[in-house]
Amino acid sequence: MNENQTVWTDREREVLKRLSDLLIPAGAGMPAASEVGAHLSGTDKVCSVRTDLVEPAKKLIAELEQLQEWSLQDIQSRYPVLFEAAAELLAGAYFLDEDVARTLDYREQITIPLDPEATRTAELQELTAPVVAKGNIWRTTV
Repeated sequence: MNENQTVWTDREREVLKRLSDLLIPAGAGMPAASEVGAHLSGTDKVCSVRTDLVEPAKKLIAELEQLQEWSLQDIQSRYPVLFEAAAELLAGAYFLDEDVARTLDYREQITIPLDPEATRTAELQELTAPVVAKGNIWRTTV
């Protein structure tokens, strides 16, 4: 799955929208999760790299569709494992939004390439430092 594909039906997205606003309501100058579309393309982006969150989130949605009313506390107590996956999915989708990230001064994580030889050399120097610090303990003979 890539970030341009979706695994969510319109009905599931409506439940995700309601849940996202319970998790992340608007406040303190920040938008609600649904205002930035966390339940839309944001969830697709997260699911493209965290496919393990799809099944538990869908199970939770199916459970919630059976209930007339539900609150965040109800969901957390009734379905703790499913709730954890859905919360991670929606929070991840929220923080992927460029405006949210900019407002929070959240910078994208980047990979810093390391030179494997330099790393090995540094590790070897660190490991042998106590021995080198002792100096020569053997008497030299000619």
